[in-house]
Amino acid sequence: MASASKPIAVISGDIVNSTKLTSDQFDQLLKRIKDIQGLITKGNSSNAHSIERGDEFQTVAHDIETL
Repeated sequence: MASASKPIAVISGDIVNSTKLTSDQFDQLLKRIKDIQGLITKGNSSNAHSIERGDEFQTVAHDIETL
């Protein structure tokens, strides 16, 4: 019997030395991360994202064949 499970992707990151960024630089970077996460969600609303402690982020994509 073939497995019905589909592959997923987990993308995680940490902004190294984020405390050395200016407020504007950090805000621009965070906006870009959120924009990319939004594009991934647009493809499949079950894709999930989080940003923790301001400089760590994670995305779970359930539809990697269409990304």
